[in-house]
Amino acid sequence: MGNRLWHKGKRAAAGDRDSRKATALEAFVKIRTKGPFFWLVWGLWVPLFLWGLFEWIRVFWFPPPLPCPTYAKQLLVCLTPATSASFGWIRLYERSSFHTPWKAESPWFFARVGRNGLAWGIGLHPAQRGKQKREGDGCSPAGRFRIGWVLGEEDRLPEGARWPWYHRKTSRDAWVDDPSLPQYNHLVSLPEGLPLPSWFPSQRMSLGIPARKWMILIEHNYPRSVPGAGSAIFLHAWTDPKLPSEGCTMVDPKVILAILTWLDPQKHPELVQLDVGSYETFSFLWGLPQPEDLVPWPEGLEPRFSRKDRLVLNSKRLQVVPPPRVQNYSPAPFP
Repeated sequence: MGNRLWHKGKRAAAGDRDSRKATALEAFVKIRTKGPFFWLVWGLWVPLFLWGLFEWIRVFWFPPPLPCPTYAKQLLVCLTPATSASFGWIRLYERSSFHTPWKAESPWFFARVGRNGLAWGIGLHPAQRGKQKREGDGCSPAGRFRIGWVLGEEDRLPEGARWPWYHRKTSRDAWVDDPSLPQYNHLVSLPEGLPLPSWFPSQRMSLGIPARKWMILIEHNYPRSVPGAGSAIFLHAWTDPKLPSEGCTMVDPKVILAILTWLDPQKHPELVQLDVGSYETFSFLWGLPQPEDLVPWPEGLEPRFSRKDRLVLNSKRLQVVPPPRVQNYSPAPFP
């Protein structure tokens, strides 16, 4: 009895297979009888599917650079010849509206950045892949940033300055660079009479240093600060133009005074700090001015290059050819 049932089920299964084959054959015959319009329409699905798959992989794994929303009508552009270079040039730009081109308001000024070059910071720009700024890494932040507080040792800003956010430094002020503290990358100003916390002496702001008489805050990792992502990034004067910084951007003291009087709060000034290659990549999407007539560093201020920097720079369009030395360098005045 069981043997008969087994053979009966086997015959039924074979019949099902035969019926499926017949159905498939009929469908194939029907497709062959379709006209050319049918093949033209349905034949497009394969290349469209492959194109969509390719685009998904390209966008997901290799995302394109995103635009950078901004309201700036004043722009400080700092360019370095390579990401590892510790020097660059800074220039001021301005525009009357968002639909007019940028106009240069100054010549190119020599600038010093971090001793280890640039690393991507946290600012107005979208997050980028690559080397990221970290606390104590000796890099200046790359990207686009707002201009924030001005800190100084005088009662008021220089004559002609219009910047409203000014704070006079005292011995009870600290800019916290300890990632373990809740005030990380923020100004702490203790009123007179209150006892100083145990961490305060190591975080106290320095006074009496001519190079830091005026300090313009670059809002990297600010005001919402990520612990360990870098802190206390300022634009200030240099002590020695041949020495790099620990992460700040440094220029001639005369240039700092000119920038302070140039800043206009109604025009929302920002700083763009990139190497030349990245600038060419993001200049269109971020609506940046074209870095025309880029000049080499001023005479007598040739920087100190490591062997690695020389190899990188010699592979770029900007060749390492130190200019002759001159005495008493003074930056060109504003036009």
